[in-house]
Amino acid sequence: MSASVLNPFTGDLQLLGLDYVSKTSNPSTADTGYAIPSFWLNSSTKQLFMYVAAGQWEIVTGSVTSTSDPGSNTTYPVPFFWLNTATGSLWTQLVSGTWTLLSSTSGPTWNTATVTTTDATVTTLLSYALTSSTNVRICGQVGGALSDYSAVYNGSVWTAASRSSGGTSAISGTAVVNEVYTTSGAPTVTSDVSSNALRIRVTGVAATTIAWKIWYQAFIQS
Repeated sequence: MSASVLNPFTGDLQLLGLDYVSKTSNPSTADTGYAIPSFWLNSSTKQLFMYVAAGQWEIVTGSVTSTSDPGSNTTYPVPFFWLNTATGSLWTQLVSGTWTLLSSTSGPTWNTATVTTTDATVTTLLSYALTSSTNVRICGQVGGALSDYSAVYNGSVWTAASRSSGGTSAISGTAVVNEVYTTSGAPTVTSDVSSNALRIRVTGVAATTIAWKIWYQAFIQS
């Protein structure tokens, strides 16, 4: 059982043995009179601050829940935690705008890329930069669909490439592609290396608009 007391300096009701306050704003240097350490929760932004010296508050952490991943969101301070309630993915921001996945209950995280073709011209769907002294393998699932989904393409692709310490890049053998489709014509997926990048490319169908998407993972040896 805990007891509460009134802080005579701030007018805040605080628990004995657990000095904290909950507000809808951040603390300022004018917010003094707290024991060291004390904690201040901004209940509006879910940011937690610690009182470390007279008139000095330091942010400890904060969190937000959403039904999407944070992406490149920079509106939150560092450090901060982001929970995607739709997938169970937990992210942390240790550098502004850079989110790191800590854990996920939805299995491996897949990167994505998209492109649209309107004819049978070869078009790059994914370009993965090869750094010096690396061996890279990419596995991906490719989907393509007309706007009304009356015809679709589905395929898987395994491809690999390397770049030497001298900067020379080369594809490793021939990509393995398994595909099925209901579109007219013959859409295809291929892979090559160009300008020190491993590319996955798609060829659409003449006079036909196809929206393409790839879900992929990259495995890197360096």
